[in-house]
Amino acid sequence: DNALVKEFNAVTSNNDDDNAATKLDSTKDALSVEKVFDNRFYLTRVRSEDEFKQANIDPVAQPWLKFGRPDIAALFEETRMMLLKEESTTTTPPRVAVSVCGPPGMVQAVQDLCAESQGRGAKVRFDCHAEVFDM
Repeated sequence: DNALVKEFNAVTSNNDDDNAATKLDSTKDALSVEKVFDNRFYLTRVRSEDEFKQANIDPVAQPWLKFGRPDIAALFEETRMMLLKEESTTTTPPRVAVSVCGPPGMVQAVQDLCAESQGRGAKVRFDCHAEVFDM
């Protein structure tokens, strides 16, 4: 299939690397193409605003930086709705490649959402590649 990549979403979750925001700044700049690359980096460890400077966090300069745990089901639904709004010339449902790496519970939640999209009549298919790590 010679389908073009229409959008690339990166959703990353991190709970303990104080320099993670700095590391991803260069990735965002290198890959950012308007309307194609959407990066959301979730810092899951609760931080106070007075810790931001130490961790090189600047929410204004890093609008892709989010706090708390990602709402995985909402991210799937947002992607599904965005793809269904686009006009398609094919009868084949759009496919979304999903790569998940994380603790077992998160990986299972993503795999379950992907599996739900595989049935007949699915308007968007989510294909999953998963790797599990223990925390």
